[in-house]
Amino acid sequence: MNVFNPDPNAPTPRQVKLLALAAIFQAAGLAYAFASQGNAALLGHQAAFDSLLKISLSEETDALKRLGGIDELAFGLKTLENCLTVPFSSSPAPKTKVLRFTEPMRYAFALLQIERKVYGKVTLVTHLTQQQKLLSQRVAFFDQRYRHPSILAGMAATYLATAGTLSTRLKIKGQQTTLTDPANVDCIRACLFAGIQAAHMWREMGGRRYQLILGRRTMIEDLRALAIARYRLKKL
Repeated sequence: MNVFNPDPNAPTPRQVKLLALAAIFQAAGLAYAFASQGNAALLGHQAAFDSLLKISLSEETDALKRLGGIDELAFGLKTLENCLTVPFSSSPAPKTKVLRFTEPMRYAFALLQIERKVYGKVTLVTHLTQQQKLLSQRVAFFDQRYRHPSILAGMAATYLATAGTLSTRLKIKGQQTTLTDPANVDCIRACLFAGIQAAHMWREMGGRRYQLILGRRTMIEDLRALAIARYRLKKL
């Protein structure tokens, strides 16, 4: 029996899971952009940054509503695709080379590792949860301005108080000027804060690091399906 689908362009459960993974790569890609470009990164990625920060403080229990959709994660989807696909070369590539270990990929893998450690400690989870609620209240006070300096500083401080206490650290590479500018450092840490939330969401949906290698072909198929869905929605 055919089941009526009110929205044939809506992502499937598997694709929603991929969107959660894309949120991790959006965090990783934006952290890299801020580290290498400083505040200039906002010129091309302001919407992506806003979407990421909103996801990190959302209290939505529905995964797709929390993630926002394909457009909100377009930057993360593109970053993920760039890491999953090997550039064309006329010479045969080694069979073992299935991922491009760029800086965003390194950051994403580190965030997956850090998330497990943070959420493995009750005290850190308690602090993280409390700060998320406080930051959500602060966002409401500042009229939904997620990029308000107070919000970014709060996210950065929460990242340091949780992930920053672990022996496993994520070393960010970038320009000396961008890594010594306090406001820009807050942006980077806010991205990492959001990346941990996205990583937790992905893991709760069954995501595991090995899937980035063993499930690469399926992920690429889903990425293309989401790109087609986005194109169709643009034409409506």
